[in-house]
Amino acid sequence: MNGIRRISWRIHIVFFVLGCLAVAVARVGPSIAASEITPDNKQQGWAKFGSWLNDAQTFTRINADPVMRTIACRVPYFNFTPKAMMRATHLSKPRFMRAIHQLESMGLVRIVVENGQEQITVASEQARAKLRDWADQWCTSDDTCEVSQ
Repeated sequence: MNGIRRISWRIHIVFFVLGCLAVAVARVGPSIAASEITPDNKQQGWAKFGSWLNDAQTFTRINADPVMRTIACRVPYFNFTPKAMMRATHLSKPRFMRAIHQLESMGLVRIVVENGQEQITVASEQARAKLRDWADQWCTSDDTCEVSQ
């Protein structure tokens, strides 16, 4: 009989603790639900994260290639012809154009024809702002972005 009383006493304690938890959950539940993030905000958050991740990948690819880094350091500030840039950097045409096409596929630069000459320019003002931010990080002077081959 003594064992039954001990079990009964333990059951009462368990029920008491469960009751306290139920009251706590009932009180906190509405405030959590009211402050919960809506599905639209979750999607926007994931979109921002995806955009950041894409930018980080692009940043890494450009920073790993000295030719793309050289172009990215210069193109947000002025347009240039491929010939002028190849002369300045001592790069071969195939190597230089490969870097230009990679940056084009990333949506950062484009080739336009002005006055009968090809010019390398930024693809958009958004790309210009992004490239300027990156150039500020990489290119404190012309020497840091200089390449030769």
